[in-house]
Amino acid sequence: MASNVSFRIHQVKCIDETGGWLAEKAGNDEIWLSGFGISPSGETRKVEPFEVYANFDDNDVKKYNPPRNFISLPLPDSGVWPKSIGIGLLLAEKDWGDFGGKVDVILEKVKGAVGSVPAGGGWQAALVMVAPFVLNQVIGVARDDIFPLQSVTLDVPNPQFLWGGQPTSPRATVDFRGHDGIYRLEYDWSLS
Repeated sequence: MASNVSFRIHQVKCIDETGGWLAEKAGNDEIWLSGFGISPSGETRKVEPFEVYANFDDNDVKKYNPPRNFISLPLPDSGVWPKSIGIGLLLAEKDWGDFGGKVDVILEKVKGAVGSVPAGGGWQAALVMVAPFVLNQVIGVARDDIFPLQSVTLDVPNPQFLWGGQPTSPRATVDFRGHDGIYRLEYDWSLS
């Protein structure tokens, strides 16, 4: 039985650089990523901001081989099944703002929302409650171009769960749209 679940990033692709066609000609996107994970017990952990790539143009791809571990969370064997895991993803085109500080503000709001959700899961509800705050309160005053919060969840149905007999899920994607740009993150889950 697995005791940890990891959210891993395989690549980030620039579908369309931020700022529209005029801004695209003037410079490139410096893309950073951060976020948080919510364990089945409700523990919320921050992922420190990191630079994905400092020079994105349309169709550029930053690949991670091996995959980059975004966050690992405990998967306790006791208690009620299924176990729910939530991941919040914050992508920013970093300029001269305090992206890390904004992530801290968002994380505190997430912790409050998670505290209102019954133990054991339903983290998607907490993430949905936080999304308007992120858009209206934080992104609006940031000097960095922070994209809307994206979230993914995983429900592990039982202690013996595998994906087709494998401890690693098929790859999936999530798109970030904002600031006249589109970025696609490819990820998987891994049990260990």
